[in-house]
Amino acid sequence: MNNKRITAIIAAVAIVGGILVATATPDYMFISRSELMRLPTSGPAWDGVMVKANESVTPNICDQDNKADINAMAAGIVYARTGNEAYKTKVINLINKAMASQRDNCYNAVLAMGRQLGGYVLAADFVGYRDPSFTNWLAMILDREIGGHSRWHVLRFTAYDTANNWGTHALASVTAADIYLNRTADIEKDWKVFSSYGVPYGWPFNKTSDYNQQWSCIPTGSTGKLPIAINSPCVSNGVNLDGAPVEDSSRSAFGSYSSYIHESMQGFVAMAQLWERAGRPGWTVNNAQICRSLQFANRAGRLNDN
Repeated sequence: MNNKRITAIIAAVAIVGGILVATATPDYMFISRSELMRLPTSGPAWDGVMVKANESVTPNICDQDNKADINAMAAGIVYARTGNEAYKTKVINLINKAMASQRDNCYNAVLAMGRQLGGYVLAADFVGYRDPSFTNWLAMILDREIGGHSRWHVLRFTAYDTANNWGTHALASVTAADIYLNRTADIEKDWKVFSSYGVPYGWPFNKTSDYNQQWSCIPTGSTGKLPIAINSPCVSNGVNLDGAPVEDSSRSAFGSYSSYIHESMQGFVAMAQLWERAGRPGWTVNNAQICRSLQFANRAGRLNDN
């Protein structure tokens, strides 16, 4: 499991910590240039970014546990903050190697792609990389049949089909790519899906075989679709379910907390910040659905576990 990814995402938002919500001023997709330039280039958080930026890694976008996208994003942040061209070159090289590593029908191909693609997109944005070799590949791969699973074998389809961690990772990467490529119609649909997570019957997600009604504050309706993706406030059998990611909570018996919960958070955090930067209420929509979900994960001891 990519248990370090949410930490890397938060570090990318605010290198010194404590600032999750960036204003919607222009420049980078994840943080404005003016905000980034105000952050220090010393201290533990910056040192952590530098460690990742300087690591020697081998991208493999077909391996669901590969984290080279984090290294690419860290290198992109260092370039954007310092102007050191060596880090721009590293980002481009990692992106090219990641593209070359893609192959159809690898194990859990969509999960691997969803976990990693958004990081490479953000890295490209930080260094201003828009070579057609990447943008054309990116536009293609979002809707390509890449196999690897009986149900989820296309990234965009997965993003719109399920609200478990496969779907949240997929939607985070699809959203990053659509914003990067400025695909207006797709951006609107991505927002509609994201902004429906905390709305009863808000988006017609198909339930997974793991779905457990006990974890949902909303009963299943006549359509049989997932009644809600991020719970509205409620208490059931003494358990505070406010903010629970219903599908990944369902991966364990009611009252215990699945390790998959923290994977939902990774996608949630990335999307909330992307939308906030795009001028939409990513952090506050639906009674702060993402913040409530993070609070649930924290109560469950699954915010960023191993």
